[in-house]
Amino acid sequence: LAIPVEKSVQLYERDSWSNQFNLSDDFFTQILNVVSWSLCGQYLAAGSVDGCIVIWNVVTKKCMDRVKHDRGYTICGLAWHPRGGQIAYTDTEGNLGLLENVCDGQVKKSSDKVQSTTTKDYDGLFDD
Repeated sequence: LAIPVEKSVQLYERDSWSNQFNLSDDFFTQILNVVSWSLCGQYLAAGSVDGCIVIWNVVTKKCMDRVKHDRGYTICGLAWHPRGGQIAYTDTEGNLGLLENVCDGQVKKSSDKVQSTTTKDYDGLFDD
């Protein structure tokens, strides 16, 4: 079980709920808000409210890759490709991004980005 707490991810044993270890990285300057396990269970990705994404090898506890969102938008979703090597991510502005070559040391962002067309019209969002 992996839980984002402040600027680290705390990993717990599910049967005993004991904290096994924490993963952190100086790359994070704001709190973490989302984590996602790779399907093989060897890697863990975490996203922050200032657009940082870090991927760790959980077995070695070493950071594999670090990526910063182009515009610094909050990362709100992470999903691993079933065969690994790619992570799709979403931000709070409605954009979808793709990290390729994850965990091979040469992460690159896909150039096919969905641009946000969201207008921030909050009129009528709440009752008066």
